[in-house]
Amino acid sequence: ANRAAPSLSMQPPPPMTMIPDPADARNATFVFLQEDHTLGNALRYMLIKHPKTHFCGYSIPHPSEAKMHFRLQSSDPELSAKDLLHEGVDSLKEMLHHIDSEFTKELARFQAAQPTQTGPASQSQSAPIDKE
Repeated sequence: ANRAAPSLSMQPPPPMTMIPDPADARNATFVFLQEDHTLGNALRYMLIKHPKTHFCGYSIPHPSEAKMHFRLQSSDPELSAKDLLHEGVDSLKEMLHHIDSEFTKELARFQAAQPTQTGPASQSQSAPIDKE
């Protein structure tokens, strides 16, 4: 008479699932949720440059669906599509860290080169815009 209520765990779906090719681990489609051309094009660019990528492409099945299909084929029999994807993501992260580092360094250099002003004179004194 004392039964536990069934668990209705409302866990979100994983952000990425893999649809492997059952005949060949070098081929797979990865489905990314809540991703679009921003990640798809950047990741495709990094992987297309990889010497062991045989094929790489992505598609957005429908504009109203927040998902991206990413197809990847490795040319190396020893490198699975999953491992190739990891290498591509790592390369993309390295590139983004480099861009962030260079931007931060140049922003600091630019800000240091600006004259420092204090008080009311430092505020922008732009002319009013005529709306006629």
